[in-house]
Amino acid sequence: MRQWVLNHPFGQRLIRFGRLAWPAWIHFCQDQCLLMATALSFYGLVSLIPLCFLLLWAMSHWFGPEEAYQMVSQLVHQHIPQSIKGPLPTPS
Repeated sequence: MRQWVLNHPFGQRLIRFGRLAWPAWIHFCQDQCLLMATALSFYGLVSLIPLCFLLLWAMSHWFGPEEAYQMVSQLVHQHIPQSIKGPLPTPS
C-alpha cells in the first residue's frame, strides 16, 4: 500500500499537501488562531445588537414611527419561528 501511494501521482500530491498542511496547522494552533477567530465572531455578533437599534432609530426618523414599527413587525413575523415569537406589543 505504501509503495502504491509513493508511486501514484495522486499519492505524491497527497504527501506534498500533507507536508504543507501539517506545519501550517501546527503554527495555526501555536498562535491561538482558533481563539482569535472565536473572539472575532463573538464580537461581531454582539455588535449587531447596537447596529439593529441604530437601524431602528434611523427607520423611525425616515419613515415615521408607525411605519417603522409595521416594517419591523413584518420582518419579525417572517423570519422568527412561531414557537419563539409571541404577540408584539403595540407602540404607545
